[in-house]
Amino acid sequence: MNSKTDDQLKHEVESALKWDTRTWNQKIGVDVTRGAVTLSGVVPTYSQRVAAGMVTHACLGATHVANELLVARTQPYADMHIARVVRGSNRTS
Repeated sequence: MNSKTDDQLKHEVESALKWDTRTWNQKIGVDVTRGAVTLSGVVPTYSQRVAAGMVTHACLGATHVANELLVARTQPYADMHIARVVRGSNRTS
């Protein structure tokens, strides 16, 4: 059995995150210990957090993924945006 070293796995995960269109422009920290991968940092959306976990799970050799990414919008919602969303949600189909 030819298993990857932690450094090889870390490089593979970092490369996969850079190539995926959902995570390519995010600064995601990757730490690997005996095949267990920990993702850290801040992403702007929940979908990017989930995508980073999925990309990491797809890397051969990752035995466990601890997705510790935090979600924080880079820009706050404007009052007009919130009002538009609320008005739209009150409409009946």
